Amino acid sequence: MTLKVLWKKIVNKMGYLLYPLYDLFHVETAIPKPSMRIYIGGGSYVAIGLEFMNYFINIGGLKSNHKVLDMGCGIGRMALPLTGYLSKEGEYFGFDIVPKGIEWCKKNINSKFPNFHFELLDIFNKFYNPKGKLSGASFAFPYPDNFFDFAYATSLFTHLMPDDAVNYLREAHRVLKPGGVLFSTWLLFEDKNKVPSKFKMTTEVECFGYKCLIKDFRKPEALIAFDHRFISDYSDKLNLQIRKVYSGSWDGKKEYLSCQDVVIFSKK
Repeated sequence: MTLKVLWKKIVNKMGYLLYPLYDLFHVETAIPKPSMRIYIGGGSYVAIGLEFMNYFINIGGLKSNHKVLDMGCGIGRMALPLTGYLSKEGEYFGFDIVPKGIEWCKKNINSKFPNFHFELLDIFNKFYNPKGKLSGASFAFPYPDNFFDFAYATSLFTHLMPDDAVNYLREAHRVLKPGGVLFSTWLLFEDKNKVPSKFKMTTEVECFGYKCLIKDFRKPEALIAFDHRFISDYSDKLNLQIRKVYSGSWDGKKEYLSCQDVVIFSKK
């Protein structure tokens, strides 16, 4: 029995307690060096990818033969575990605005898995791509209508201004098949006064009649939280049905699924 097979058996038995060690063994496709992971936040690169693949499958309904869209794929943290799950009938498409991430994914994932595709889009984001030429509030995803079975956006809407967030939701609806699923993570608050002080999100911006909270007015996309009512309002307007909302631990809730809040939509 190879180390790779043995480790997978151990992980399957022991669960997420061992996932942080996974990075140390490099038993899967090469993973990015820690120095490259700066813009995707902390935590184990592999552990978080495996954690969310579990969510995609068990609560999102992802199937191995699905066409999948990864909105803001970064350096492949969510894509890499899917290489062992999607069948030859399945297909993955990911896009991002940071060149280094897309270059790494093409070299290390697409080169080994031809049904995995990565695309660099030059979309403006004051924090991640300040020289971008495309507007996040108006650009169209480079995919046809009714194409995907499953789409996801992990830690993406936490870095999008309201106009951009609405357009991403609109475009996700367009490219999903009827009944298709959008799995997304957010920072959602009910009372701005109860947002934990450690986030220092004290600046308010207008959000289609509601308020958003940002951490740094000079680079607002660095971190943004939305009024939870915004999600309900705009999902209805965009013909996206909210299937389930799971609370996150970010604001101190005792019962939670992950760090950020999870919202699962389906296309009406």
